[in-house]
Amino acid sequence: MQKSSGFTFMELMVTIAILAVMTAIAIPNFISWFPQYRLNVAAREMISTIQMARLKAIRGNTDIIMFINMGANTVTVFQDDGAGSVLGADGIPVNARNWTLDGTERTFRTEPLPPGIDITGAAFPLVSIVRFNQRGFPVDAAGNSTQGRITLDNGRGGSNSEIEIQVDISGNARML
Repeated sequence: MQKSSGFTFMELMVTIAILAVMTAIAIPNFISWFPQYRLNVAAREMISTIQMARLKAIRGNTDIIMFINMGANTVTVFQDDGAGSVLGADGIPVNARNWTLDGTERTFRTEPLPPGIDITGAAFPLVSIVRFNQRGFPVDAAGNSTQGRITLDNGRGGSNSEIEIQVDISGNARML
């Protein structure tokens, strides 16, 4: 009598059928999880950009602006020192600390958000501009410490479709 080893065709088909059923159950869960994952990744990237802007301000002993463009869903971080502009009578560039990217001011990062993620709110004194002073604190136009929030949305609706990022008066950022 000869000993047979291996799988029969029927055993193989039953195994494939079980795998197909398990996959059919898992795919809808994965698809519904993916937008929330992308929203969390975008929020962590935004916090990273905020921390980078704060550290550039401290390290460079200069003003750093983080411009939040809600229409284009981008964030631009640049040094607001008036580089490339005409010098005023006091020897300071006329465009220094004007909260706008002009002349040859150094841009550190321009970052688009992932597809499907929108910036739906920015609550700072100048709405969509955060200025970090030389000490790394977010300040308003008068130089007073301030705080604010940025809201990201994945457009799916429901309770988990938005994440708010708070920037406190010390310049620290965290997800709410």
